[in-house]
Formats: sequence, C-alpha cells, structure tokens
Amino acid sequence: MNGAIVNREHGHEGDGAVGRGPTDEADRSDIPEPSSCAVALSEAFPQRDIMPATRMCLRAMIAIWSVALLFLTFSSAPLHAYDTREGRMTLATHAPFAAFANALKQAIADHKMGLVCHANAQAGAASLGKHIPGNQVLMVYRPDFAVRMLEASVEAGFEAPIRLYIYENADGTATLTYVKPSLVFKAYGNEALDAMAAELDGILEAIVQQAMKAR
Repeated sequence: MNGAIVNREHGHEGDGAVGRGPTDEADRSDIPEPSSCAVALSEAFPQRDIMPATRMCLRAMIAIWSVALLFLTFSSAPLHAYDTREGRMTLATHAPFAAFANALKQAIADHKMGLVCHANAQAGAASLGKHIPGNQVLMVYRPDFAVRMLEASVEAGFEAPIRLYIYENADGTATLTYVKPSLVFKAYGNEALDAMAAELDGILEAIVQQAMKAR
C-alpha cells in the first residue's frame, strides 16, 4: 500500500494520517479549534465521545461562578445598610414593666401618633400556657408622615412604622430601645426624608420623655 494508511471509517486511502482525505486539508480552516477543556478530556478519555465531557466541563464552570456570585451577594453589605445595634437608643426605666408599657401607650396617643401595631410576646406565650418576662414591640406612625415618606421615596416605605421595643428586666423594671428615625431614613440620602425624620425625632423624644416619668 506504499506506506499509505487506510481510513477504515471512510473507506479510502489517505496521505499518511488517519482520517485525512486529499481534500481535507483545504477545509480545516473552517473547523474550530477544540477548547482546552475538551482537549484535556479527550486525552484523558480517548475512547469516549468528548461532547458529554465538554458539557460536564461547562456545567462545572457555571456552578463555580454561581457559588462565587452567591458568596459576593451575601458577604457584601447592602448599599443602604446601617448597624441598628450601634444606632440604638437604650433607656433603663425605674418603673415596673406593666406600668411603663401603659405609660408608653398613653404617651403615643397624647402626641397624636398612631399605634399601628402592638406585638405582645408575653401574651402570645400565655396562649401556649407558657410564662415569659414582659416583651412588647409598639410600632408607631401617622398617615401624614406615611404620605410624605412615600412621595419622597417608595423604597423608604420598608422602614415604617417606627418601632419601640420594651422588655422586662430581672428586677421587674422595663428597658426601652429604639432607633432614631433620622438614622433609619438617613441611609436613603433624600432631603425630604431627612426633614420628615427630624420631625419624627422630636415627636419620638417627647413620647419617650413622657413615658419615662412612669413609676
């Protein structure tokens, strides 16, 4: 056969290389080069079809990128994030918990703010036959503030209402904690929100000062 190698797949003689016909050389420029991943896999598994292996390689790369994106998403602080622990106002009272809770509700009404929601964990526990120390969240706001807030920024609606958290200490007294509205809304960088929040700061301060007089 004069050194020629028979291409058994195509049934004709080539010019010294398996699978290379006399016209193949001119057409090779149209054939894309295999990816490095496909080459590596074909060398490792020469007897197997490399297409499934190539797909496996691509899927692995996509999985790696997905994990990397998730890590970046959850390890990065949100754009408008603030540390509520650092910004909290915490005040220890000298009043019994129940007396202070009633005084706080009265102060909210006296300063013409609405008690939008009142979450009472102690009452919830009692419904299960459990007893826990006093623990309540009072959420306060007012319709005119809601309108101003949403006109300035719909996104800021997430922050309303303003929360006042009270819990019972070991000696039966109450502790009050809250975040000033000016800090809550400052993250949005909106002058209209800042002006509204400054008004809310003053109202909230008056509510707290009145409630702190409870004994």
